[in-house]
Amino acid sequence: KNILIDGSSVLMRTLIQEDLVDEYMLHVYPLVLGGGKRLFPAGTRVNLNLVESQALPTGVVFQRYRPAR
Repeated sequence: KNILIDGSSVLMRTLIQEDLVDEYMLHVYPLVLGGGKRLFPAGTRVNLNLVESQALPTGVVFQRYRPAR
């Protein structure tokens, strides 16, 4: 089954570090509102392959990535 995580950076970092994420589905907004939390921990390299990218009418870009294994 799929797990949708919205706003839990602690859980995401744990799943990423344990290599338990099969796919990342991201909405990228063309707006910067300050620092915020990073999806990936600083100093961590995650190799990803872009599977899909679609610009939505609102200017948001939907992107789907899978880990490069």
